[in-house]
Amino acid sequence: MTMAGEESHVVLLLMPTYKGGQVPLDSEERRRAAAGIVFVVINLDSLFQGMSQWIETKGSFSVIDAPIMEDPEMLLYQSDIVAKGSHTHSAEVIAGGRVWQIQFKRTRRPG
Repeated sequence: MTMAGEESHVVLLLMPTYKGGQVPLDSEERRRAAAGIVFVVINLDSLFQGMSQWIETKGSFSVIDAPIMEDPEMLLYQSDIVAKGSHTHSAEVIAGGRVWQIQFKRTRRPG
């Protein structure tokens, strides 16, 4: 997506809203009760930029949409520096109903 004249990595989260505030159980009821959609555009570059500046002094990190990790297109973010160290750590975070896996790789210490 292009934002402010620059190519950006973004995630678009959409959530339907329903009359009465409750989510109907079946699809036909959901169609009848649909009131609108709430959406948010998250600029991943902006979201991770501050964290990236700190982490890149110690290693690298990436964020992957975990349910479909084998698809290289689901790499949501990769820090500019790719560490070659052997110490890695990963954690899963739920974001907008999706599971994101954050992978951190520590750079080798000199010496």
